[in-house]
Formats: sequence, structure tokens, C-alpha cells
Amino acid sequence: MKKYIYNIVALLFVALGTTSCQKDDETKFSQLPDQRVQAKMAEYKQVLTQAPFGWQMFYSLGSNIEYLSYQIATFSADNTVTLHSPDLSKPITSEYKLIAKDDIELMFSTFNENLTIFSYPSERVPKGYGGDIEFNFKSVNARKNEVVLEGKKYKGKLILRKAKEEYKDFDRLKDFVKYLAEQRGGVRYMNLAVTHGLEGASEEKPVSIGLDLSSIAKAADYAYNYKNIFRNGRKMLYFSHTGMGLSSPIEIDGHQIQYFVYNREKQRYEIDRSDLKGIYLYL
Repeated sequence: MKKYIYNIVALLFVALGTTSCQKDDETKFSQLPDQRVQAKMAEYKQVLTQAPFGWQMFYSLGSNIEYLSYQIATFSADNTVTLHSPDLSKPITSEYKLIAKDDIELMFSTFNENLTIFSYPSERVPKGYGGDIEFNFKSVNARKNEVVLEGKKYKGKLILRKAKEEYKDFDRLKDFVKYLAEQRGGVRYMNLAVTHGLEGASEEKPVSIGLDLSSIAKAADYAYNYKNIFRNGRKMLYFSHTGMGLSSPIEIDGHQIQYFVYNREKQRYEIDRSDLKGIYLYL
């Protein structure tokens, strides 16, 4: 009889313990989503603010306008952000905040002439230029030196890459403009040689993409015929502290061409950040 009562009591304790654990787990899991969101927001803010020399910010509009804005962005812990553009002599400071809606967003919450102006309507452009002020975080790389965001409404792409101390000086951009002028030698029409990564491409017989580059007008007209398919279009040409680039990629057979670095030894621009290799500009 005592053994029977003991077993009943033991079972009751187990049942009570299980119920208690279930309640604890329910409470724990009911708090987890909000805790995770808050933790993620704190992580993103830490990433943004722990860049001593700011970020290279590449912002392409999410509309049919081929335009890319390049500047240096510095995010501070007090929710202010300073944007320095090569087109304006002085940096402009405004406010930002991280908010949680359907996703965690970076919101530029007050007006900044270097960025939010693209989202404001005007008499000439009643609906604005297709700019966003709210951006969803898409990725942060393992080294936390590159952050990719996407505009919430117009889907423009905003890429942040950690800047170096010397990027405070925009005179370096003038050097890259000069290098292009020297490589062109007064000729606007150039070619982009693709030597690896495309069917039939080789050093001896590269696939050629024609480029009409105007660093003054900041325009890049391109045309190519690959696999009997002709493509052409116009991109914006821009210069950054690391070289030059296009407002959006040239697409060829599923590959993208957008960024270029200058090879001082060979005195030519070459492809950067692409799965294609051996791409360079030539006359």
C-alpha cells in the first residue's frame, strides 16, 4: 500500500514538474520572438556604428533611372548619420533609426540632401525619382565589413562597405577620372575584353563589349553581340575611392559586370567583384 501511495505521489510530482516546465517553456518561447528582434536590431546598430572611418555607400535607385549615388556614410550611436558626397563640399548630418515591421529596417527619418531628396516629389517629378527612405537588411557578411540593404518600396539597392581613413579625401576620385582619360587617349570608344568565363572566350579571342565612356557626362553606352543575341543600353558611370563602376550591372549570359579597379602596372581598368575573370578595358 505504501509503495502504491509512493508511486502515486511520485507521478504527481512528475506531472506537476512537467506542467511547470511547460508553463516556463511557453513563457520563454512567447518572449523569444521579441527578444530575437531586439537582439538583431542591437547587432545591426553595432555593425553600423563600429566603422571608425565610416562606410562607402553605393545607392542605386529602384526605378528605371540609371543613377548611382556614391558617398561616405558615418552612423553614430545617437541615431545621427553624416553623409559626405563628392558633389557637395560639406557633409550633411540627419537622423536614422532601426525599426521592426515585417522585417528590420534602416530608416532615414529626417531630410538629408544627399539621400532622401531622391524620394521627395517635385514639380518636375511629381512622384519623385524612385528613391527610398526605408531599407530592409538583406545581408551582413561574416567579416561585418559589407552590408546589403534593399529599398522597401522601390527596391533600390544600398550597399555599405567599410571605408578606410584616406577615404575622407575625395581628391582620389579625380585620379581615377584622370586614369580613364589617359587610357582613352582622347578616344571615347573603347572595348571591354572578356577572356575567361564565357563560352568561346580566350586571351587570343576575347568576347568584346563596346563601350562609349564619357567621364564628363558620366554616361556609359554599351553594346555587344554574343551567341547571335544583340544587347545595348546606357548606364551611369561613377567614380569611387576604389575605382569606377556602373549604376547597374551589364548582364551577359547570366554574368554581371559592374565594378572596375585600376591596374597601375598595366595602366588599365580591370573587372572587380565578378565571377568573370580577365576582363579589361582597351582601345
